[in-house]
Amino acid sequence: MAQQLTRISAEEFDGVPAWRLRSPDGATGLIARQGGTLLSWQPEPGVEVIDGYTTAAELQAVAGKRSLISVPWVGEIDGGTYQFGGKTYQVKQAANGLLSKVEMRRVRAGDALMLAGTIKPSAAYPWKLEVSVVFALEQGLDERRHLSLTVSVKNASGEEAPVAIGWSPYVKLPEVAGISNLSLSVRARTRIAANPAGVPIPGDAALTGVSSPVVYEYIGREKLRETFTNLVPNSDGVVVTRIGDPATGSFLQLTQEPAESPFVAVSTGDSLERDARQALALAPRTAMVNAFNRPDQAVFLRLGRGERRSMTATLSYKAAR
Repeated sequence: MAQQLTRISAEEFDGVPAWRLRSPDGATGLIARQGGTLLSWQPEPGVEVIDGYTTAAELQAVAGKRSLISVPWVGEIDGGTYQFGGKTYQVKQAANGLLSKVEMRRVRAGDALMLAGTIKPSAAYPWKLEVSVVFALEQGLDERRHLSLTVSVKNASGEEAPVAIGWSPYVKLPEVAGISNLSLSVRARTRIAANPAGVPIPGDAALTGVSSPVVYEYIGREKLRETFTNLVPNSDGVVVTRIGDPATGSFLQLTQEPAESPFVAVSTGDSLERDARQALALAPRTAMVNAFNRPDQAVFLRLGRGERRSMTATLSYKAAR
């Protein structure tokens, strides 16, 4: 019998271009052309675990940064300015990176959605970047369903450039209303202290030791907007951040490679204009917020001419049985 593969087809989301992935086991994913933005992932038919955009207007406004792929910086650039190579640059939209408005194109057939796009040089960021984004659906032997994302960035300019990568999917468990009754586990030994705007405080004072794993048995009324580093890998060498329903045993987890993305951010979405506290953001990152203004982050940013930086993250869902 021929092996069944994920089918990929073009369709529209509220009038804007998108692609639909359909795996043989019934799982589906919907990805917008704009920014390669994940709009939906249903690991089982009718079971939605992504709190994504619901209209084209939300997508175009990057409202709430839902499932935002951030390149070449993540989060805020404090004051909207940064220095690199002895020059100062000013950024207008300091919180969204530059990929969110790029119209991605499909570059290869197959059972994974492979997209490509270009960040063109500008006054705010005078380097050319070639960005590839790959989404894939898989089913594990233990009845877990997986959605994986790989983002790869090539410095296509003639000199060294600062480059960071991040992703911020808002995830939820379909049988649970809101997040108050969910548990959360983060395997990390360091929390990054930040100001009320979410910008890490200067220097080593930002690095606060915590006991690993950081566990919330029930999130309750906790308002979380935290970033962690010094991540603790499991026996497979990867780092797992998990939300779960203690009542049923269902869970959703983010898996990341600590060598690629040594930071993970967690947010309870209290500032979202729509559906606040209905989902949790689990966000792998290759550098911290405001990294462009921090000398201690240079090692995570500098990308030589022709070099690539990649980040792979996998969401896994297991339903209660």
